Amino acid sequence: MTTARWLLLLPLALATLLALAWIVRWSPRGWKRIVAGSTAALVLAVLCQQAWQASLWHLTRGAYTCIACGRTEWHMAIFGVRISSELHESGKDYARSFAPHIAASHPHDWHLESCLYSGRGVSCTMQVIGGWFRALPQLGDRQAAERLVAEAENLPRDERCRLMDEVTKRVWYSRDGEGLDRAFEAWHDARRASSGSK
Repeated sequence: MTTARWLLLLPLALATLLALAWIVRWSPRGWKRIVAGSTAALVLAVLCQQAWQASLWHLTRGAYTCIACGRTEWHMAIFGVRISSELHESGKDYARSFAPHIAASHPHDWHLESCLYSGRGVSCTMQVIGGWFRALPQLGDRQAAERLVAEAENLPRDERCRLMDEVTKRVWYSRDGEGLDRAFEAWHDARRASSGSK
């Protein structure tokens, strides 16, 4: 990301130098040209620096997970246009385990995994869904996993992401102490109790 930060500066610096050359060329000769050139250089340098700092907010890098198949990639973008991507998790285990619920060919529906890093800092949504795609293929209770996937499939996007986030946090992230199946069972029982289902 550091290289990309400096690459953003190049077109701004070039535009600044061209503008300065144009101003100096059309300024009257003598001391007026010196004053005009010096003033223009100072103003243009400040404007270039401010434009560069503002553009750094639009240089972003984050992990994105497809809510349909679980593929996770790191995306780098400038002004919302993706300039690179790097595979983090393929999602193949999930796709293999729940093939009937995933279209063989689908446009990826990317969801930001919690934090987006920009050239100026970090902003976080605090919502992660990747654990859903890692946990469900490993569960011993295949029927419960199938029912959960079928339920999620019929939810609106926001509700689906909330459910995936809940499973990620309460099952995938809390599995260490008690094991994945026990964490899932505890979450599943608490969920049934809170919804009043038997």
